[in-house]
Amino acid sequence: MDTQRWKKLEALFNAALELTHVDRAAFLTDACADDEALHKELVAMLKANEGSMAMALEERLLTEDDSPEAIDLVGTHIGHYRLEKLIGEGGMGEVYLAQRDDAQYKQHVALKLVRPGYRNNQIMARFRMERQVLARLTHPNITQLLDGGIDNNGRPYLVMQYVEGIPITQYCDDHALSINERLALFTTVCNAVQHAHRNLIVHRDLKPSNILVTGEGVVKLLDFGIAKLLDPDWEMSLAITQSQMRLMTPEYAAPEQVKGEAITTATDVYALGILLYEILAGRRPYHLKNRRQSEIERIICEVAPTRPSTALTVATKQEDTAATYSPKAVSKARGIGLNRLKKMLRGDLDNIVLMAMRKEPARRYSSAEQLTEDISRFLKGLPVRAQKDKTLYRMQKFVRRHRAAVLFTTFAITTLIAFSIFATYQGSLLRVERDTAQVEKTRAEKMVGLLVSLFETANPNVTPGGDTLRVGTFVEKGARKVLQEVEDDPQLKAQMTFTLGQMYAAQGQYREAQGLLEDAYEMQRKLRGPADSVTTGYLMALATQTWRLGQREKGKVMFEKLLIHNKAVFGETHPRVAKSMQLLALATSDVLEKQALLESSLQIRQEILPANDIEIADGLNALATFHLLTSNYSLAEENYRASLDILEQILDKNHPNILAVMGNLASSLNQMGDTPQAITIQKDVISRLRTVKRDSSVQTANAWNNLAVYYIHEGKFADARDALQYANGLQTVLLGPKHHRVLSTARNLGVVLSKMGNHEAAKAIFQNINRQITTRNDQLNIETGYYFGQYANILREADASRREIEDYLQRALAAAEQTRNNDPEAKHTKIADIYLWQAMYLLENQAYAAAAPYTEDALAMRLALLPKSHPHIAIAQSLDGITRYHLDQKKEAVALLEAGNNAFQAHSLVEQQWKDEASAILADNL
Repeated sequence: MDTQRWKKLEALFNAALELTHVDRAAFLTDACADDEALHKELVAMLKANEGSMAMALEERLLTEDDSPEAIDLVGTHIGHYRLEKLIGEGGMGEVYLAQRDDAQYKQHVALKLVRPGYRNNQIMARFRMERQVLARLTHPNITQLLDGGIDNNGRPYLVMQYVEGIPITQYCDDHALSINERLALFTTVCNAVQHAHRNLIVHRDLKPSNILVTGEGVVKLLDFGIAKLLDPDWEMSLAITQSQMRLMTPEYAAPEQVKGEAITTATDVYALGILLYEILAGRRPYHLKNRRQSEIERIICEVAPTRPSTALTVATKQEDTAATYSPKAVSKARGIGLNRLKKMLRGDLDNIVLMAMRKEPARRYSSAEQLTEDISRFLKGLPVRAQKDKTLYRMQKFVRRHRAAVLFTTFAITTLIAFSIFATYQGSLLRVERDTAQVEKTRAEKMVGLLVSLFETANPNVTPGGDTLRVGTFVEKGARKVLQEVEDDPQLKAQMTFTLGQMYAAQGQYREAQGLLEDAYEMQRKLRGPADSVTTGYLMALATQTWRLGQREKGKVMFEKLLIHNKAVFGETHPRVAKSMQLLALATSDVLEKQALLESSLQIRQEILPANDIEIADGLNALATFHLLTSNYSLAEENYRASLDILEQILDKNHPNILAVMGNLASSLNQMGDTPQAITIQKDVISRLRTVKRDSSVQTANAWNNLAVYYIHEGKFADARDALQYANGLQTVLLGPKHHRVLSTARNLGVVLSKMGNHEAAKAIFQNINRQITTRNDQLNIETGYYFGQYANILREADASRREIEDYLQRALAAAEQTRNNDPEAKHTKIADIYLWQAMYLLENQAYAAAAPYTEDALAMRLALLPKSHPHIAIAQSLDGITRYHLDQKKEAVALLEAGNNAFQAHSLVEQQWKDEASAILADNL
């Protein structure tokens, strides 16, 4: 449709909206007398406008073909999927419940298909955009893109995760959720929306029908069909032509949508405010009497919404049904009396909803995350951002939360003042001790001053926003204020800076921790020099944070300095020296040197410390991890269990150190083939972590990643995908996108998506990993080589070009060979994996002689490293057997295939083509 025709169509459409139904028909006949196609389009648009989808009028995108007739596609196949029933339809597409129907795996999906006749450039572009949006979003509460393509009739389709659920508002009422339970469920929606915003995507059609809740209570955000891309380069790359048609659902549309102004993340915040209004009050804030553009704009842009607590007082007709809105029914569905419900909504919740719904985008919450934080503050009894900063209100909130703390602090200040006075009095009586008393008096006065200063941080009369602070922020702001007051005492300032840095490190905020610890170390080094017990303690903390942030070379230099200085201070055999050796081993790439450092560290501890000392447990854990990474799994398990035995004698069962070793033990068991036991232990670790740490800690994210790896080995790809998306999101926020743990988790997610058939999303993930590796200038080693090898295998599964596959395989093989050249005796499971990926590529291209050395070496390595019953041995045996069979070594081939066939056929990561070939060879040679 050209621009002039579109302008004419829109003008006629808006004019027709202003007319009654009786006058409209005559107007259309007269206006379109010589243009039957234009008449059809206007009728279709006006009809769509009468429905629940309101102004989401993709009908305007019809081709010049006649309007398509309905086609019954149930029972037909599209790609790998059999359509079972129609479950939804909109302006441009239909959504079917479908079943994957091939030999790979069985899975119900939602398949979205463009309707016949809707295949012009804009439709195609918007479909491509929706596919890219979904591929870009990986979040457990956003429906996932699984596949896509073009059917035999040239129509594009998308395959998405099938969500069997009901709208969030209906779910809340059906389950009679309390206000607090509704708020908790709503914050899950906000988190999903915030994830989209971080990826520069505005949903702009948030409403209950697009936010479903499953029977298990899991929220799923659906339908990004009219999403807005905030990245102009990305949007232009998808060739989307923007029209003046305003895509929206009026009942949930923001003023800027109605007026055709710029769409931002604030647009979704507005829709979230309306959704929260409906979840709390049981009705929407506006009643649209008709669909005229002028009426919609007047109400949404000019009429102030009634407060939710006030809206409960009046019974009215529902806006879109004939049902009567009953305040008593609303309160009953929330498990609370009407008067109590009004009281609960009045104040903070009213203000939160209305702040999200402000007419001006700049005056709303700046993000969905900020809205979530205010709800969290309400649930914890904290002052909310939407509440006016009245002094009495804030002081009441603070005292109500911290009655005991206020009394204790007041008592502490009084006691210290009394002590200061007493010290002064003693100084005046005892001339001989005058100087000492004066020092004590000064110190006591300073201590009182520091306490008062810290306390005033939470005093709203002194510090604006003081009593809205969380405990961590309270300490941080107080400590920062104190730092300014101890400029004249460098020793005390260094100590307080170090303490604040340690606090950030404990919260997983490694970047902030690094800066503070670096300041503290430099101050202490200037005061005492590098060879000082306190200075080396500061250096150890700083080096550890530097290493955690992925700054490998810088961290290694610090660890080397730490060992030299600790030996100068403590001698050759001391626990601090042993710890320094262990940390340096962490940063050392040479395998033999790493092992020597770890063994020496453990030996020093065992010679000078009691047998059940925590330092010995730490040394055993570190040595076990070395054995795990070098594929000596039996020794790894032995040392992990020894470490755990010591820790369980001296620490609480939920102590983070115990949970860390348990997780490591699970990893070693998985590598030895006991994946069910690994899953049991890892679930226990996650359960215990939730009792002692926030769900947003680095340790929690790592635990979810490890559980996902075990799910992969069991073939539970959907469970693995959800766990990896959660872990990767946390790690990216806490560690940054380039951290090696973030890349490792992303790699696992790519593998899972590839196995689920979503090769495009998998390739996108690995392409990002490769960019990050290139940006970091990582040296070629077995880890980077493993990334390249896995990506090559995904490209092979996705039928990519031979040149691209071979390029990445050569990089992987170079890394494997370099590892073996550095250590000729190296037998590493990752080397074996790389060899088998190379072999599978060669086998597919019938280069059997070239594949033979790789399958033979991979099998030898796995036999040397793994228990005989390990399924990875069966995979190597079978692939080596297939290779030998094609080289006419039939006797050896059949023996190998018979030995590994059962485990080979059962393994979830093995492609069906290799299973089929192994079965065929055995069947022909029985």
